Formats: sequence, structure tokens, C-alpha cells
Amino acid sequence: MRILFKLSCLVALTVVTALHAQQTPPVFRGGTSIVPLTVTVLDKAGKPVTDLTQADFTVLENDIRQEVRSFFPQPMTPRPVELVGAPVVRGTATDPLAPATRRTFLLVLGPGRIQVPAKALDGAIKFVRTQLLPQDLVAVMAFNRASEFTTDHEEAARILHRYRQEHERIFFEIGEFRIRNPMAPLPAALQQAMDDVFDGLPIRNATELLLAMDSGKTLNERAGNRQETFADVLERNGRGWMRLSEQMIGTPHLKVFAGIGYLRGVEGQRHLVWLGRVLQGRSVEDDQRMAARANDARVTLDIIHTTGVGRGWSWGPASAQNMTEWTGGSYTGVNYADVALARVDARTRFSYLLGYAPTNLMLDGKYRQINVKVNRRDVTVAFQHGYYATGEPAPIDLRELVTTSRLAAAGSAGDGGERIALEVKASPIVVFGRTEMKIDLSIDPKPLSFATTPNSRIATLDVQVFCGDADQKLIGEARRRFDVTVDEETHIRLLRDQLSFSMRVPAAGKVKFVKVVVYDYATDLLGMAQLTLK
Repeated sequence: MRILFKLSCLVALTVVTALHAQQTPPVFRGGTSIVPLTVTVLDKAGKPVTDLTQADFTVLENDIRQEVRSFFPQPMTPRPVELVGAPVVRGTATDPLAPATRRTFLLVLGPGRIQVPAKALDGAIKFVRTQLLPQDLVAVMAFNRASEFTTDHEEAARILHRYRQEHERIFFEIGEFRIRNPMAPLPAALQQAMDDVFDGLPIRNATELLLAMDSGKTLNERAGNRQETFADVLERNGRGWMRLSEQMIGTPHLKVFAGIGYLRGVEGQRHLVWLGRVLQGRSVEDDQRMAARANDARVTLDIIHTTGVGRGWSWGPASAQNMTEWTGGSYTGVNYADVALARVDARTRFSYLLGYAPTNLMLDGKYRQINVKVNRRDVTVAFQHGYYATGEPAPIDLRELVTTSRLAAAGSAGDGGERIALEVKASPIVVFGRTEMKIDLSIDPKPLSFATTPNSRIATLDVQVFCGDADQKLIGEARRRFDVTVDEETHIRLLRDQLSFSMRVPAAGKVKFVKVVVYDYATDLLGMAQLTLK
């Protein structure tokens, strides 16, 4: 019998919310009371308008006019890299009120075959080799990996060239493996083939970049204004059996979430360029949430659909147009990629950096809508349409966040594809008049990761138990972290045997169902078992 406890990721949300619940003074982004806003103004031909003054701009926040206090034209002209300075690619980016001197592009390659018919990879290689300015930063995200941002454009072009040669074969082999082994982990050789595409630049595990999703939190729960959390995304995907790294390979929205997180701490004008099949939300509210997240990170979304619109994608163009318009970017589903990327290059060559002091200084976590008007006829004004009124985020225990989210998401999921084999026995006991469930676990240790120290092997396993009554209502749960430390001889013997654990779970009633989830953070592997009591 499948047990589908009606769980949410409230535990994970509580962990993160508590980290941001401290009162902070009414300041914005790095201690300044000025909100930065990059605005691009285009004429009828799509070329930037370069002769506007501060008096030509009107800025509204939630329909209230704001005082523009800072104004900088931002021409992008070729500069020697050494004069621009070393790139800041992690941590806190440079002063948001200083005019940008470089552009930053993250090229996100969607899953599957993307070269035809739009010649996506040919266009991307041309863009990197011939249209980037010497000081511009570029990185490539593909499969479940992302290269480091670099000014070595030729090395980035070589990654794109290898991807063009190898990606169809790799995706074919992934598909063939999934047909034969629908719930088995991908072979190490397939992951190595994906990693080999990035040879030449340091790479990042794209799943780790998802953790940056929760760096800016909101307290507002209204539909279009609430940022999705890492826990929300895990729960929405609903594939608790599949490793995050494998979900990333074929899930467009995970790539975009990770890309926005990657760009959040990078200097320059930040652009996430999607090259792939149709990228679309499920609703206007989905589009709003994605655009709001990008805006809060000051990331512009440029979307290039490389396989056309196609049947069954009626919402696709509208969804992409929403996300790009609300973040100040561009969209195409009909042009060759080189034409679309040339348009991205042209429209980002000149912009204006405005800074305004918001009349509402309360850090209430709500999304503030921004509108910009220009005193010039027949122009298009592109800008990021808002931000979340939050202070600088407090540090987050990333391991705790991902572990809690994975356990909660798996608890909400049904059966499927356990990677860590386990057996469970459960029996009720009474302790000082209180009913508890005694849970005995036997776990196969072979899939676990044992870290090696000079004198021992160490593994860590998180276990969460859910207890439900006859109506499948949650009436008890408990979580424990088990550290296993063994010497080399015991480790060898252990691999032929089982790990055994016991734990007790208080229950507020008669337990009918028990579900146990185990998680190994080091390998991102899950195991699940459930049983029905008489």
C-alpha cells in the first residue's frame, strides 16, 4: 500500500525562516538606502538611446513616485582586462551604485538536442568569440555542471564546441539507460562524459548552486509575491527517488534557479541567457515568481527557444515573453541563435544606472513593483520590475537546509527507486504512560560515503521517521543523525553486513502506518521504507 502522508516542507521553511527572523535596520543591499536600477532605452530600430538625462526619467515604486538621487550613463566599450580589475565572482559583488564596466553572461544550455534548427551552439560560439568585450565575464551551464566565470573567452568557446560535438550522444545514452533502468543511478562513466565537456576550466556542481535560492527571503505569502524556496522546488518536482544532480540534467527550471543563484554574487551587468527548448511556467503566477527572483538578484533573463514554438507549447512564448519583459531582457522563438545573441549584444552596449531612495524603508519582505517612464516618444524602456524588501541575508547552514528539504520532500512522495536499501521493524511501547514507537533499522552500507581519516572511516546518515494513523494523518515524527566511525578492518566487514540503528518516536495516538526516510548528504542518496501495522 502506498503511503502518501500529507506533509509539506514546513520543517525546512522553519529552519530558514528562523535564520532571517532577526530585526534589521531599514537599509537596503550592503548598507545603502539607495535602490539601484539599470534601465535600457531602445529606439525603433532596437538600438540604445544614449543622450538622455536624469530629468528624462520618472521612477515609481508601488505607483508612488520616487526621488532619483543617482544617475550614471553606462557605455560598454572594450577595455583591457587589467584596467577593469580582477573579476569578483563570489561573495558580495561590488558597490551596486558604481557604474558597471563589464557585462556578465551565463549561457544556460537546455536539455536534449538544441543545435537544430536554430543553430544554437554555432551562435553561442560566435557570440563568445566575436561579440564579447575583452573584460566581459562568461560561464557555461550544461547538464548538471557550470564552468567558472572567466574572461578567457576562447576557453569558454571550446567548452561550447565540445558540447556541440557530444551532447546529442550523451543525452541519447542517458535516455537508453533510463529505458533499461528507470530508477537506477546514472553510471559514473556517463557523469564523467558530461564533466569531460568542461575540460579546461574549473567547474561547479550546478545542484550546489540551488542552495543560493534561499539567500533572499520574503515574509509575504501572496501568490505572485512569494519567492519559491529550495524546499518548495524539491516538493514541486516530486521525484524524491531521483538524485538532485540527475534532476538538474533534464529540468529547465532547476537550471534557471541555479543560474540566478550563481549570478547573484557576480559583478557586472548580469544576464542569464537560456538556449534550449521551450522554457515556460505553469501559470502567470509562476512567471511572476521567476521574474521576481531574477529581479531581486539583479539578473536579466534573455530567452532563446532553439526548437521553435512547436505543438503543445501554446503558453510557451507568452510565458517566456513575460519573464523577459519583467526582467528587462529579450525573447525570440523564431530567429537563428546568432541573430538573437547579436540582439542581446547590441541592446546591452549602453544603459543607465539610476539610484533612488525608497519612500517606504520598512523591511517587510514584500515584493516592490517598479515602473520606469522616459520623457521620449517611440522608445522601448527595459528594466527590472521590482525587488524584495529584505536586508542582507544571514548565513545559512547549507548542509542542514538541503538535508531537511530532501527528507521532507521524500516524506511527501510516494514509493519509488530507493537507492539505499533498508528494512524497518516497528513496535509500540509505553514509556511513563506515553505511547512511543520503537523503530529498528537495518541499512545496506555499500552505497554510503565513508570519509577516510588517518585512523578510521566515517559516514553520516540522517534518518527521519513519520508515523500516521488510520486516516493517514501525521501523528508523530522524529529525526536523528547517526555518525558511523569504524576502523579499516571493521569497514571491510561492515560492507558484507548491515548497519543497525534504533530510535524512538513519540506518537499522539494509535499508529497504523510508519514511513522511514534515510539520507546520505555526501552522496545525495535516499532510501525509503514503509509498513502497515496491524
